Amino acid sequence: MTTNATCQDFEKIDMRIGRISKAEVFSKSKKPAYKLEVDLGPELGTKRSSAPDNESLQTGRPSAKAGSMRD
Repeated sequence: MTTNATCQDFEKIDMRIGRISKAEVFSKSKKPAYKLEVDLGPELGTKRSSAPDNESLQTGRPSAKAGSMRD
């Protein structure tokens, strides 16, 4: 059984937009991925995360994204 979220449920979500300040290949990951540093502004500062390299997973070849990040 599924229930829909109410407007009150949605208001509880804390969504943020951040700027990726650093991305590098996550070589210790079992699947191709990137290690990320995300700047979430002065209130939260910089946080670390990871993201899959979906292009590499689909094609079997590493993507060129890691070397093409811009400021």
